[in-house]
Parts: sequence; C-alpha cells; structure tokens
Amino acid sequence: MARLPTIVLFGRGGAGAGFLGAGWSTAEEEHTWTAGKQSNLRLPIPSGAGDLYIDFTVEPFVAGEPHPSQHLTVFASGKQRLSERFQWKKCLGIRIEESDCIGNNDVDVDFFCQDAIRPSELGIGQDTRQLGVALYEVRLWRESNSKPFYRHRRGPTLIRINKPAEADAAAIAITHLTVPELVLRFESLGRHCEFGLVQRMCATEPLGLLRFAGLPYGCLLHALRNGFSGIDSEADLDVELDESGGEWMVFNRRYDIHYHTFLPPSQIDAATLREQQRRTIRYRRDKLIEILATGEKLLVVRDPQGITEASARPLLNILRGYGPNYLLFVSDQTGNPPGTVEALSPHLFMGSLDGIAIGADEREIVGRATWLSDAAMSAWLSICAHTYRLWREDGGGCN
Repeated sequence: MARLPTIVLFGRGGAGAGFLGAGWSTAEEEHTWTAGKQSNLRLPIPSGAGDLYIDFTVEPFVAGEPHPSQHLTVFASGKQRLSERFQWKKCLGIRIEESDCIGNNDVDVDFFCQDAIRPSELGIGQDTRQLGVALYEVRLWRESNSKPFYRHRRGPTLIRINKPAEADAAAIAITHLTVPELVLRFESLGRHCEFGLVQRMCATEPLGLLRFAGLPYGCLLHALRNGFSGIDSEADLDVELDESGGEWMVFNRRYDIHYHTFLPPSQIDAATLREQQRRTIRYRRDKLIEILATGEKLLVVRDPQGITEASARPLLNILRGYGPNYLLFVSDQTGNPPGTVEALSPHLFMGSLDGIAIGADEREIVGRATWLSDAAMSAWLSICAHTYRLWREDGGGCN
C-alpha cells in the first residue's frame, strides 16, 4: 500500500497506555474501557503535511433491552468531530484539518459517553465502573490535499430507467456518458447486492469480486487491510445450495464472505464448482487490487444496516492506502432528498436513498431484470451521475 497508518494498541502491554489521560480504566487483554462520562487521549500527530485522519476501533458497553446502545461524541482540538449512537463493535473515523495541526506534536481527543453506566446498576455482577466504550486501537493517517475542499450537494435528477432514450439523454447531459457507460465507472465493495442489481438493470455485467457478495462491514475492512490474502485458500472455500435449493452459493470463511453464483445444481456439481470458484476468486481479487492501485473507478458501498460519515472514513482511509481512490457510500438515513449526492470531505461522497421503496411493486416486477423499483433505480442513477461529475471535476480517474 502507498500510505500506511501509525497504529496504537490499547490492550494490555500495548503502547496506548502512554497516551491515556483522565477517565480510563485499567487495560484488559485487548482493550481499555472508558471510566465515567468523559475520557481524554493525547495522540501523536504523524510527521508530514496535510489533514490528520484518526480511526478508532471501539465497542460499546451494552446489556440487552435495559441498555441497548451507547452514544459517543468525540471532540478533537476543541471541535466536535463525531457523534454516533451504536450497538456493536465499530471502526469510526474523524478528520482534523491541517490548520488545526500546525505547530503541534500532539492532538487532544475527548470521548464523551453520555450513556455510560455501572454494570452493577443493571444487576450484572459487582462491577462498579461506569463503562462507556472499550477502545481497541487507533490508526492515524496524514494526507495532503492539493486544492481547497468545499462541502456541497448535487441533484437530484429524475432519470427514468423505463424510458432508455430519456435516461441516456439525462445521463449524457450530466456526465457525457450513457447509462450503461456510467454504471461501469463504479466498482461495488459489496456488503449488499443492490448496486450489482442496478448494473444488471442497466444491461451491464462487470466481473467484480464483491459485486454480489455479502460480508460484515468489519470483515470488509479486515479483508482490505490484508489485501484479501488467502481468499482462494482451499481450506476456507465452501459451496452450498441456497435455502431454495436452486442456486449454488460460495462461502469464504477467512473473511466471512458469501456470494451468489446464479448457477443451479443441474448445471454444475459442487466439486467442479468449488475448483472453478478458486480460480475465479483469485482472478477477481487480483483485478480489484489493480483497480484500487490505479483509482480508475469510483468505489461504492451500500450497507443495509446503515452507514454514516464516521463509519465510512476508516474504509476510505484504507482505500487511499492503495491508491488515489474516492468512496461513495449510499444510505437511506442522510436527511437529503433521494438521488442527492453530498461531497462530505476530500474523496468522500454520500448518496441518498431516503424514503425510497427499494422493491418493485406488482406492476413493475413483470418482465423485470431485477426486483429494484423504478424509484430506486432513478435515485441510484441520479446518485451515480452526480457523483461521477463531482469525481471528474476533482480530477478523479485521471491520476
């Protein structure tokens, strides 16, 4: 990778203990708990120029229905950088502008856990510590941007997929590309099959490693950090029939990936398919690494469990480690009209599907290439067109 982070571990024996201020418990095997409502870190600023990016791997203290989540607010250099409610272990990221780093060797980071609570208050043992989140590791990155960034929105634009000539005309007006050409400029990072189906609806079938793959978001980060090493290992690869028995699915245990083959058992047997898929997955892995190294495509992720700016940043940082990549994350909880794209920071775009019915109704489904609704397709194509335009205006795909 071209750009590597500084990594600080906060488990027992890790270097993280030297960066803890007030409000922390004693280090445990892999992490250190916040103790109380406020906890302080003083982190080293890596040498070099540019904005500072900090990724935190944290896990909330939760206890089922009595205490289902935690709310974490992070301040750095005196400014609020993150506000997130979550229920499970996550990697969350913040960005600190270069102007806030100049002349400093360290950065003060404050965690505020407004829902911190003692397990003993919930009837869970005798632990009287006021627990908020457990901190596992911090990754710090610097990146210099060649020009100033302005946060702004584009769209939405109505692009009717059921009227191909009109759809192409609308896409060309924004991007100088037809709809099929446009969607081929994007590479899906999986987590959900939805964008792969958008491409199918546009009569394109690119061979992407993760196009029809499902995997937990944390596993996606882990796989990218490891370059998908060993993804073709025979010991980690299985094929199984789906619940209906009509299609073979492939499972990779190393990275917890499962993906569609669209092949029925009548067409190929399990042993033959397994060996075929080992070769296929190796080829597609190598192709994805090549795409990441060149930055030739826009990368898109859609998480049905929800993705936010804070949770997208660690993914972007990993992708920027490979090459000049840009990330589009698509959510239905943006607060923007569907089909809108917002440039949040250098190299990071947010697309809106807010309020959209994703599935087609009975009238639309007849003769359809996928189950996506017209409204969802229109929003997706608007997102793609405006993201592509912003990407090209910023010099993306030209590096």
